[in-house]
Order: sequence, then structure tokens, then C-alpha cells
Amino acid sequence: MTTRLPSSPNQDNSAFVTPLKVAISPKRFSGTSDIRSGAKELSLSSSWVTINEAHLNSYSDRLLQYAIDYDKELDPRFWILSDPIASFAFVIVVDYLNFGSGYFEDLQKNSTGSGYLTFAQGLTSYFVEHYPFKPSHLTNITSDQMTEILQQRDPSPQVSILIDLLVKAVNELGMYLEGNFADSFVEFAKYLNRDVDDCLKTLIELPALADYYEINEIAFYPLKKAQIILSDLDMIWRFHHKNLDVAQIPFCISGIHKLTAFADNSLPHVLRVEKVLEYDPALESHIQLGGRLEYSSWAEVEIRAATIQSVEMIHAKLLGDGITLYPNQIDAAIWTSKHDPLLSGKYRLSLSHKCKSIFY
Repeated sequence: MTTRLPSSPNQDNSAFVTPLKVAISPKRFSGTSDIRSGAKELSLSSSWVTINEAHLNSYSDRLLQYAIDYDKELDPRFWILSDPIASFAFVIVVDYLNFGSGYFEDLQKNSTGSGYLTFAQGLTSYFVEHYPFKPSHLTNITSDQMTEILQQRDPSPQVSILIDLLVKAVNELGMYLEGNFADSFVEFAKYLNRDVDDCLKTLIELPALADYYEINEIAFYPLKKAQIILSDLDMIWRFHHKNLDVAQIPFCISGIHKLTAFADNSLPHVLRVEKVLEYDPALESHIQLGGRLEYSSWAEVEIRAATIQSVEMIHAKLLGDGITLYPNQIDAAIWTSKHDPLLSGKYRLSLSHKCKSIFY
């Protein structure tokens, strides 16, 4: 049964903290077109978030300077690059566990100052020390080991919750690969040697990748982490292809250009600061006062839908100008711009929305 909320904002906080019931099946998902259509449909009827097309058009032109080189060298501090399967295993694990931004304010961060990079660097060190191993190795990772991976000393109660969620996720990933792919990263790599749409249908069978909602009978599949997995696998394929024959890399995912934005809390924050997204004053106030949005609450769904739709509109605008920059590349450009020292100050002047979720 689909939970329906009013089509206009409430005066209370129910649209921020009341989760919607998810009643759809991942079997209904047919591919990336479903991500786009759900985002567009929700954006057209949005109550809390508006896309400002005039600001979107001017921002699109400024964003071009941050388009990244997808054939760039990868930083070995945050990637395992020794061989294709080691890289594959690392991407699957680190991206499956790529969540917890709602807990990062309590995380003891390393010299990078970033919650995600603290985690990625810690997991890179773990792989250097322990790999090669079979997926079943992941089923035995404990809370103490995850605490060490995250480099946390005497973690706070909130970080302890995050650690427990990460352990549950890594254990279930290990069990899934052990049971469905003969306990072999190689077999899973071969299986994902397909089109993006087919890969996504497989990935959303995993609990921590089943990122979808239904709102007013509209099915919406943001699939942030599942999309990032495929984007990163394409990146490491490109990296290894410089030095190896194609036959030595057992995965080559096609249709990467069909991916869209990886909607979380970071991307919409940039778009809001740039006035591409405009929030209802009550929602804006709730976020800036430090209020949390519950995963699958009305406002949280609308923010993510508007983020994807904005990126699709930027793609269409640039295409009309004769510039081909695919939505996943636009996502990367937005993320890169946020970390430009010349711009990062203005993005720190306000808060992004907080959501404690295993999906971002």
C-alpha cells in the first residue's frame, strides 16, 4: 500500500520525519530510464523543492570548468590498483559500504578532513594488508575490525551505530557473493560484464543497494550506490586498460553513459547554494536548524528527485549548446566544484540536509 501525503506542505514536521511505506518490488525496475522518469514525474508535482531554470542555465555554463578527465590517474591512497580483480573487489566493497554521511559529524576524521575519505583510506589500508581473500572473508569482519578500519578511538554512540551498520552490510555482502557467485570475485566480475541496466537489476537484489520508493503511485529508484559501483568499475577498467589487454580484464560494463546523478545530500546542497534548487522556507529552516530528514519522508524524496531532474536538465541544456557531458559526468563535476578551495567556503556557510540512511 502506498502512503499518500497532502499535495501541499504541512505546517508541522510530518513531511520531514514520517517515512513513506515502500511497497514496490525491485522486479518492476527495467533500467536507468525508470530512474529518470520517476525523478521527472515527482519534480513536476513537487511541494517542497522547485527547480529554477534560469539559475540552472547560468550554472550549467560555469560548471564546465569542473568536468573531470575520466582517464586520469587514480590516487593510490584511496584505490587498490595492483590488478583488475583486486581493484574490482575493492570497488564492490568500498562502494557497498559508501554510506553514513548522516553520522559523519561525529566521526573522528583523518588528515583529509573528510568522513568518506577517512573511511576509503582506512579500507584501502585494510585491503593492502589482507587481500587477496574470498568474499566469504567479509562475513567474518567484526565491529572491532571495522572500528580499526575507520581509525576510531573510543567511538561515540552515534559512530558505534554506524560501525554496526557497516558490519551488517559487509557481512551480508560476503554471504551474497559466497552463495550466488561461488565465493569468487572473479565470477561476480564476469557476471557484471553486461549492460548497465542489466547490472543494476542484479545489484538492487542486495539489501544495502535496494534504494527505491513509491510516492503517490510513482515508482522512484535513486540507486545512488548501485550507480556509483558501475561508474567506479568503468573508471578502473579504463585505468587497467592502459596497460593490459582487454582479455585480462574480466569485466567491461557497457552503456555507462546511461547512468544519471548519484543523488545524496551533497549534490543537492551545491545545487541549492547555486540557486538551482529552491526549498520551501519551512524545509530550509528545518535543515539550517540542524533538523534531520527521515529516509523516504516526503521532503527527502523530493530533494533527491529534483537533484536527478536538475542534472538531466543541465545535460539537455549543454547538449543543445553542442556540448556532450553525460549526467554521471555532470554529477562528478558538481562534486569536484564543491571541493574547489575558491568555492568551498560558500558551501560551508549553510548546512546540507542530514539523513541517517544505509543508502547514502
